[in-house]
Amino acid sequence: MEEKVVINPTGTNDFNTKKSLLSRRRLIYVVPTLVLLVGIGFGLWLLLAKDNQLYKYTYTANASTVLEGAQTNAGASFQIPKEFVPVGKVNKQAQNLAHDVKYQGHIVSIAGLSFSSVPLEKPLAAITIEAINDAWKKQAGETYGSINQILKDFVKNNAAPRYDVSLTNPQPFTNPSISNNAWRLDINLTDSDPADGQNQKMIGKVIYAIGQKAIYYYALAAVNYNWQTNDLTWQQMLKSIKIDQ
Repeated sequence: MEEKVVINPTGTNDFNTKKSLLSRRRLIYVVPTLVLLVGIGFGLWLLLAKDNQLYKYTYTANASTVLEGAQTNAGASFQIPKEFVPVGKVNKQAQNLAHDVKYQGHIVSIAGLSFSSVPLEKPLAAITIEAINDAWKKQAGETYGSINQILKDFVKNNAAPRYDVSLTNPQPFTNPSISNNAWRLDINLTDSDPADGQNQKMIGKVIYAIGQKAIYYYALAAVNYNWQTNDLTWQQMLKSIKIDQ
């Protein structure tokens, strides 16, 4: 029988008390609620084009943005293209950015980025982090299901309601500032009710990273053909992520 892992933000390891169970549930369910309060983000991504590559675009990640975080050293920073501008409500724990273009009088968002952090009262205990990483490796069990659902909700809550969300291929994530305890998944967004002749697909990456002061969520996506042609820019953006700032 699989051992149930308590994800307790206080860093304690009492797996048998009601307090630990409540702490685990608080960590699991706080993210979707927080994201709903953030604003629109991915929700502006409305693809209305009948031309399959009408929004063909080349990006360069030459600007930077900083998220302060809810407490000291719980912030983050990362590089973005200058076309990515803030949308919706922004607070110290979350930020949404999108690249908007005009098409036949409509505002159309063809790419975007959402970032959120959940502060920790204390760093997660080593045994808890080990259990989370093990769950990602096995891609099975209650812990994996809970965290995977958090990420899916994070993307879904920041996407247009009509999009079906698929997250696949969990892989360890590292960059020059993040050496461990982080995971990357592929995002696929498909319009569940596209109009005739429209291209309604977006792809990208979502990052889950455990820091000392917070747990961080980062989602980046773009129109499918622009994702493929801007691979180097997306790689640069992912490499630029810094946490616990």
